[in-house]
Amino acid sequence: MTSALIFIGYSQYQSLNGMAYEISNAYKENNDNSYIIDTRIPDHPLMIKKIIEENIVDIIITISGFGMDISNDGNLYKNITSKFFSLYFDPLLYYMEQIDIGIPGRIITTTCDTDIDYWKSRDNKLYDIRHLPHAATPQISRDWNTRTIPILFSGTGLNHPDDIKETWDKHGARKIILFNRILEEYFSKKIPYSLTQAIFQAISADVDLTDPWILRSYYIPIDQYLRAWFRWRLVTSLVDRPLLVVGEGWHKIGERLRAVGTVRIRFQRPVNIGEFYNLASRTQICLNDCTPHHGSHERVFRAMAAGALAVTNRTRWFAEHAPESALVQVDMVREDMGAVVDALLANPIRAATIAEAGNKWFKTFHTWSQRIKMLEKWEKSS
Repeated sequence: MTSALIFIGYSQYQSLNGMAYEISNAYKENNDNSYIIDTRIPDHPLMIKKIIEENIVDIIITISGFGMDISNDGNLYKNITSKFFSLYFDPLLYYMEQIDIGIPGRIITTTCDTDIDYWKSRDNKLYDIRHLPHAATPQISRDWNTRTIPILFSGTGLNHPDDIKETWDKHGARKIILFNRILEEYFSKKIPYSLTQAIFQAISADVDLTDPWILRSYYIPIDQYLRAWFRWRLVTSLVDRPLLVVGEGWHKIGERLRAVGTVRIRFQRPVNIGEFYNLASRTQICLNDCTPHHGSHERVFRAMAAGALAVTNRTRWFAEHAPESALVQVDMVREDMGAVVDALLANPIRAATIAEAGNKWFKTFHTWSQRIKMLEKWEKSS
């Protein structure tokens, strides 16, 4: 029997905490033990220390840094015998202060498959970095004809890309030129591209990128711009369709869209994971807009878990690993998401068939139970 320690903490919409509970439940369903520590409790380090000293758990799992100790001297985990996994659901450059911490036997995972080559190229023996996609928990699915929400998107409203570019002034004129050169390189590629690779290709002749902190200073501003670009691309392509958007921060976007024409989009307050699963079970088409370098995304698997049809911006990972029959992938730089969705709504038999295939593919390969089996396999082989 395996025992796992998992952490929760401050999380927008409780999304990361929801993942922690899903992982915990997956262990319990496998008749294993799972302990959860809330890092919002001031004395949580004492709780961690006690569990480690008493050797209670076989596996320790941190999610996006919850439960991490970033100190080098006297680190809580410096003498652990448990296997230590750090799971990250955003590019690792966002977590630089956590990556180079020396924890015995630590395995770091990222959903961004396009960054793996970069991290493996670094001469650093402190970590073992691997790719682990998102996952979800199987849900009870409803009949296609009873689903009353045609199109659903869940996510935070972001600033307009042009507004984000205006904030680049703080970086200086030279860096603005380099930012735009990176974007030109990134958008020039038809195959889903690595942002890290685009940065090296565009500016390595002018900037020494061997220091990951320097690379980070280019990566994060461009990544944030691209997130906004694809989100605006999504909503503006569906402004006159029956789209339900769930999340906070959409009031400015709504105002901007209404200023130029009729808007059929409905906006709703943020929801937690359980509420999202309920909405998705009543939805025909769930949308995902993640950047092409991001790998996977929980929206896709949660949609499939609830029997909805997942339509996603094409990423390298989905392009290489997802069967065409299981979901719809769109090159949002060059294709019109509105036209793709219209065709699916006009052909409910095809849409329902893809949704059913997606649900089967998800259940076969992409549940949290399958993810923890992968972690246990890595634990035994490393």
